Order: sequence, then structure tokens, then C-alpha cells
Amino acid sequence: MKRIISALFLVLIILAANVACAFMPYEITQITDNDYDDLYPSINDNGYLTWSGWDGSDYEIYLKNSLATTQLTNNILNDEYPHINNSGHIVWQGTGNEDSEIFYYNGLAATQMTDNDDNDYLPNINNNNEIVWHGCVYFETIPYYNIFHYNGVTANQVTNEETHNIAPDINDNGYIAWDRSENINPKYRIVIFDGLIETELVAPEDDFIYNTYAKINNNEEVAWVAYDGDYELFLYDGLINQLTDNEYWDFRHNINDNGYITWGGGKDDESEIFLYYNGDVLQVTNNDRNDWYPDINNSQFLVWSGFDGNDYEIFLAKPVPEPSSILQLSVGLLGVMLFWKRRTQETQNKGILNIMV
Repeated sequence: MKRIISALFLVLIILAANVACAFMPYEITQITDNDYDDLYPSINDNGYLTWSGWDGSDYEIYLKNSLATTQLTNNILNDEYPHINNSGHIVWQGTGNEDSEIFYYNGLAATQMTDNDDNDYLPNINNNNEIVWHGCVYFETIPYYNIFHYNGVTANQVTNEETHNIAPDINDNGYIAWDRSENINPKYRIVIFDGLIETELVAPEDDFIYNTYAKINNNEEVAWVAYDGDYELFLYDGLINQLTDNEYWDFRHNINDNGYITWGGGKDDESEIFLYYNGDVLQVTNNDRNDWYPDINNSQFLVWSGFDGNDYEIFLAKPVPEPSSILQLSVGLLGVMLFWKRRTQETQNKGILNIMV
């Protein structure tokens, strides 16, 4: 009896795994529709979106939650490259005539995190409200970009080197990943820092240079791209794996905690959105326009900036379970329930007969 029930539940688990692992079709919705460019979108696990949108004078930061779309900034800076965490907190860089600074929105108000005479670029934030970015550090009179980390209380300098360390990302465990180059070694490398030890990654083939744009998830898996005439996508999950091998650029990628990776891939003036999982690739968009800067949350919701023939708008794609998948799982569940009911009834009937005898 127990063996039969265990076998049935094993069948159910296999069915559920097949449904979960297969790519579902995506339903695409256009979020913005205006006469200005909307760029660099980011999405959290609650489905909240942020992006940088032109307001006629400069770029401002926008937030869309389940109720409304709000313009968070209104200044003379170009506010760009926002990232949102699951609390709805947002970081971005604001660039004026003199330099670029880092800004932080805590759900209520915006705060300027840096205030210096040099450029601070490309911030990222995790779900613990830790923030990383790269900024200028001078060695004598020569500036080098180095990594900075705000731990929720104070800002600290992570690297202090006569080399460029740029474009950091941080996960919820406090691991930081970024790009590093040296004057004597122009081959950019990926660095993973766990708070104590640095690990460097490079694409295994000598033809690849400029390992860049590291993105790290909460499983310490890192996605990046390397250049060999065009950009190809790589994944580190304990081993280095090359995910793409084609004649066009694969770039501007992101990875979620489930191991799904999205990116913009294409050449000339046409780029499409792609999705990778467990060895399979899905092309999400298929048009004759440019789709780029995708982001992905842990529900596999995708968001990107796409050209609509006039300007760039924000698009959102949600996975929609196919009826066949739902039916397959439902029939399996119903079968187990009926089997269990029948076996229970047979057991009860045997008990009654034993009492009568």
C-alpha cells in the first residue's frame, strides 16, 4: 500500500517538475506609452517597476507599483540606471554638469548618498538595503575606479588599487561581483568577493577579452559577457559555462535566484529579448525593432526597454501556464485523490466485515 502511494506521489512530482522547468508562453504588455524615451527598467519580486524616463529636459526616475505610477525625481540632473529591491527601495546615479552622484530612495524620500567632486557610477542594491557602486580614487594625480559598499550604516571602500574596478553587483548574502582591469593586463576579469576572499573568473578561451558586466544571484551564480569580436554570455555555477556562441552581441543580461538568465541579443539596429534556463533558450520577442536592458524577478517576470517606432517604451512579460500543463497536473492530482479515496473505502469495508464475522 505504502509503496503504491509513494510511487503515485513520485509520478506527481515528476509531472510538476516537467511543468515548472518547461518554458511557459509569455504575455507581453506595454507599460508606458508616451513621446519620450523610457530606459533601464528594473523589477522586484512584488512586480514593482522602476525606470529612467525623459521628461522633456532630462531623465527622471519613475516607480510603478500595484496602484499607480509615480515620478520620484524632478531636478536638473540626468537620473539613470535605477535598481529596485523587494522593499521598494531604489538606487540610481544622478549626473549633472560637474559629476555623477549616487542617490537612494527608501520608500518615503530620496537621499544623496555621495557628495564629492568625482564621478560615482552604476549603483546596485540588495534586499538588505546594502548598496554598491564604483567611484574615483586618486593615486597621486591618476584616477582609478574602485568599489564602494554601503552596509546600511556607513559607506566603506572595498578596493583600493591602481586599477579599474567597475560595475559592481551585490546579493543578499553580501557577496559582491564586479569587473577588474589592469594596465599591464587589459583582459578584464570578473571578481567575486565574499567579504574575505576574492575569486577571479575569465572566459577560458584566449580569444575572449573584456570579461565584463557581472551579475550575481543569491546562490552565488554569476553571469557575465566576454568579447571575442562580439559579446557572448557565460555562467559560473561552480564551473564556467559558455551559454551563447553566435555572430551577434549578447549583452545587458540579468540572472534571478532560480537560475534563469535574460539578455538582449542582436546586431545592427535589431535586438531581441532571450531567456535561458538549464540549457534551453527561449526567444521572448520577435520583431524588427530594438529590445534591450531586460531584467527578471524570481517569478520569471521580464521587463525591458523596447523601441515602438517612435521612442523607447517599457514592456512587461509574464509567463502564462499553458492549458495542457494545468490539465496534466490537475489530472494527476485527481487520480491520486480518487485512488486514496477508493483504498480508504476498501479498508473501511474490510474492517466492517471483520466486525460482523
